Amino acid sequence: MSLISLDNVGKSFKNQVVINQLNLTIDQGELMLLIGKNGSGKSTLLKLIAGIIPLTNGNIIRQFVRHSYLPEKIEMPLFINAFDYIKTIHEINQTMMDSRLIERLNLNLEKGIHQLSKGNQKRIMVYLCFSHQAELILLDEPFDGLDDETQDELILLIKEYQKKGQRLSSQHMNQKNSKIVKLG
Repeated sequence: MSLISLDNVGKSFKNQVVINQLNLTIDQGELMLLIGKNGSGKSTLLKLIAGIIPLTNGNIIRQFVRHSYLPEKIEMPLFINAFDYIKTIHEINQTMMDSRLIERLNLNLEKGIHQLSKGNQKRIMVYLCFSHQAELILLDEPFDGLDDETQDELILLIKEYQKKGQRLSSQHMNQKNSKIVKLG
């Protein structure tokens, strides 16, 4: 079953064409990898699929209810306790906290966001993506800032979600049996 279809999708910023007439489908349970040089449109494509930025032309047909998006650049309110932050996000999304996943990702929820390293902030965002009960997970530079142990755990999480039939889309992951889309 096709989860999302892109039909002649294009995106321009001012007079710069970033994505031109892209046709693509993502099927249920499929892992899609985006590869390309800096500035080739990988992050832009993920934002288009997530509905964060508007298309310049073409159509995107979405067949999912809920998605999660991990941006390349993390932006969280700095002066809030990490536990209160994820609790608030769960309340907004009407989802439950996942203590098993909190433990797996070794989250430190007692400190303020501003006290956490870039890697620990990223782990909180990874947690939110995977605890969101999303049908589609979009990961932009998911390993950036994560230590080796957390990268390994993220790979395991991705494999588990793929086996469950979740839909994943990511930049820069090397995985067999994946759809690879080269931009630029």
